[in-house]
Amino acid sequence: MGVALVMTSLGIPMIFQGQPMLEDKWFSDDDLLDWSKSADFKGLVQMHRDLISLRRNIHGNINGLTGQNIEILRVDNEKKVIVFRRWQDGGCGDEVVIVMNFSSQSY
Repeated sequence: MGVALVMTSLGIPMIFQGQPMLEDKWFSDDDLLDWSKSADFKGLVQMHRDLISLRRNIHGNINGLTGQNIEILRVDNEKKVIVFRRWQDGGCGDEVVIVMNFSSQSY
């Protein structure tokens, strides 16, 4: 879930080498990625692809994640939920609301 927060927040997201495949080694120029893990963790790899696509607005669906504007709408520490809005210029097709649930409870 943390990667979803990073990919939808302001700033440059930091995804470490091999993170989408749950690589368990420190980054090293001499140590190649174990690409076979991409099949084992294909759901996580696809989630990263989807989040990158949303953030860059590859399909032209929503411009909000490309903008520099953010408004925190709700932070509920007890229920472990955060809600925020992102936009570039505002208006239809530009604003996006992100709801993150960090608890084991469905809401």
